[in-house]
Amino acid sequence: MLKLFGEEEASEYLMKYMLEFETEGSSPLLDLKQFENPSDYKLRIISGGKAEKITGVDLVETFNYLIGLKVSKYKSLKKNG
Repeated sequence: MLKLFGEEEASEYLMKYMLEFETEGSSPLLDLKQFENPSDYKLRIISGGKAEKITGVDLVETFNYLIGLKVSKYKSLKKNG
């Protein structure tokens, strides 16, 4: 496929068409209800034909990693404090 398309076009093709085919009949890729607590997000993983495994995914950390953001410090707010 890379001979017909450049690397970027081939990647876009795979994301657009193969993802739809590969996830057919599956639940949505992201369950928006689980965004209420993004550090407790769970995914069902089936790898190599093995049994299903529920795996925790920290969406904030994953997003930061994917966009190349390096977090050096976290701050949190407390109610009435």
